[in-house]
Amino acid sequence: MSRTSQALASALSGLPGALGELSRDELWTSLTSWRTAFASEVLESTGNQVYKGYEWHAFSHGFSQAISGENALEEYRTRIEAEFIILSGRSKDPFGYRFTGSLPDFSLRRWDLIVTTSALHWSMAFTHEPHCGPYFQQRNLP
Repeated sequence: MSRTSQALASALSGLPGALGELSRDELWTSLTSWRTAFASEVLESTGNQVYKGYEWHAFSHGFSQAISGENALEEYRTRIEAEFIILSGRSKDPFGYRFTGSLPDFSLRRWDLIVTTSALHWSMAFTHEPHCGPYFQQRNLP
């Protein structure tokens, strides 16, 4: 388990709610589904599923459009779902959790994380970079 994964689990376990680590199969299914829903342009443009090692580069390098910065945080804070999927934003450090509880705010942590719902209605990408992100994207659903 990586440092970020351990720190995340520790931070979330201190909040009201339930935390569960995704199995390996659930993790890869969730990552693949997220990439298809929010970052398919990366694969189409580069031939790789991830650009330069970070999932959020799909937004920072303009492959996919997203709201960024304070506007992204404002939109994220309006979400009312009670269950979230939290995925690593680094392709070399894959991990994932399911969290049921209040919406976690990672804006000050500088962790590379993706927060979404199991139905993938929206996505929030937090980054380690103070000048990049966070990035919020909502899917256009029928």
